[in-house]
Amino acid sequence: MEHSTRKIFNFTGALLAAGLLGVYFLLDPEHHFFPKCPFLWLSGWKCPGCGSQRAVHHLLHADVLEALRVNFLFVLAFPYVLFGLILEYTAWGQTQFSIRRRWYGYRAALVALVAIVAFGIARNVWGF
Repeated sequence: MEHSTRKIFNFTGALLAAGLLGVYFLLDPEHHFFPKCPFLWLSGWKCPGCGSQRAVHHLLHADVLEALRVNFLFVLAFPYVLFGLILEYTAWGQTQFSIRRRWYGYRAALVALVAIVAFGIARNVWGF
């Protein structure tokens, strides 16, 4: 992708993300038009992502305990994902490459997959 096109794409993405965060700040997903989980609707079981929209709303209002209550894994994973985005859109040189390879490589993806599946099972078995 051409450098100027990438800048426009990144700026547009950041603008859309800021707008979406504004919507999540102003409106509580539990009481408004936000989409409901199709997995929950079809099966009656919570998927690993259930409660993420409400968690975003609570985090934007600095209510970390309530965000943890509605989706514990999302709140724990948020700093990890945010750091990954920072690594993706900044340039640090060789240090950045080794961090990305170690913390965001194949093994990290497997660990994340196991954690997501285990959380999805545990939240339905033990109710968290």
